[in-house]
Amino acid sequence: MGVRVLKYGGSSVETPEQILAVARRVLARRASGDRVVVVVSAMGQTTDELIRLAHRVSRTPSRRELDMLLTTGERVSMTLLSMALQSLGCPAISFTGSQGGIVTDSRQGDARIQSVRAFRIREELERGRVVIVAGFQGVSPEKEVTTLGRGGSDTTAVALAIHLGAQRCEIYTDVPGVFSADPRVVPGTRLLPEIDYEPMITLSHLGGRVLFRRAVILARKYGLPVEVLGSRGDRPGTRIPRRAGSNASAATPEFCGAGTFPEEEPMESDHILGVALESPVRWVRVTVPAGAPNGQTRPLTEEHTSAPPSLPSGGTPLFLFFARTLLPGGDTLVQFAAAEDADLDGWLDPTRWGLGTRVEVEPRAAVISLVGEGVLACGEMLRRAESILATEDIPTWGLHTGTLSLSILLAETHAEAATRLLHRELVEKA
Repeated sequence: MGVRVLKYGGSSVETPEQILAVARRVLARRASGDRVVVVVSAMGQTTDELIRLAHRVSRTPSRRELDMLLTTGERVSMTLLSMALQSLGCPAISFTGSQGGIVTDSRQGDARIQSVRAFRIREELERGRVVIVAGFQGVSPEKEVTTLGRGGSDTTAVALAIHLGAQRCEIYTDVPGVFSADPRVVPGTRLLPEIDYEPMITLSHLGGRVLFRRAVILARKYGLPVEVLGSRGDRPGTRIPRRAGSNASAATPEFCGAGTFPEEEPMESDHILGVALESPVRWVRVTVPAGAPNGQTRPLTEEHTSAPPSLPSGGTPLFLFFARTLLPGGDTLVQFAAAEDADLDGWLDPTRWGLGTRVEVEPRAAVISLVGEGVLACGEMLRRAESILATEDIPTWGLHTGTLSLSILLAETHAEAATRLLHRELVEKA
């Protein structure tokens, strides 16, 4: 008898009717003979509403108290799902993250899981109960309640699946898998039946919101397969990683002898899997002078230009360097983009960089990222993307390349149109 770990996101448990529908699906899984653990997020937009509530009583709420507040959202959905299962005749019990044995470090708002001590979960599974666990939360060694950052319920589910020896972790959401772009922005988006860990991590980091990137990183570390499925149907979803022997373009070709590969499978290709959009972001330009009238300057070090800003909400930061350029006269221009909710107060303080520094901020920018397998950080892909945008007179402000991504900084007003255009030319027509 195996263990199945299912995770349901907030949009899947937004109403009592949806919770009952999830309960029926869980009951069907249990009928197959497996022991079932369900990880749930807070209902709908509960977490956002709680954050807004906190800021109505405090401009700078304590991170500890904010964690105490935010974890109440998952407690509501976990208990309601347990009650729904019991009403259907299924024995069930709900646990908070700490009761479920999710032990984290002491970081408030963005804690990392240190270990899983799921003794109570195992005991209840042996008794034949379905166990519902509150995602997104744990307990520190000091017995403080902690949260794992926005999207952290995915990490909870993956950690429990690894610890309990599940064959895979099933993530149920309001879309039936991972798409090549946001279906709300791009009408011609494609469902990706399979994707490897690395491009999925890149997509998640650069604006794809189906899976929390830390959950995929954890699954990759332990080799746990993850499936992303729709919570309202039985369509096949997206499997991570790609199955061995898949016909996907990035699959390793069968070795056919020294220096030979199947003709239909190029040795190297720039294959775009998806287009991610992060909007709005803030575009920051910092001009650091080579000298000041009084001779006092601060050297531009890696500490100035590499450490990412913190996010009090525990969200996913987008922090991309687009240029670090020497200007005529020896001044240095540093440009980067950061997610709208990034805490940049310290970074926007000119004294951080040195006397005479000029800091300019464009608050209505966007970042579009082309993500795929193969070498994307090449001149040809960059030229193609710029040429495609130029056909619609869409200017680019900056670029950032990586082995799995090419990110383009541009005005927020062009963001959705540019996303649709790049998806059409580089994904749909590929």
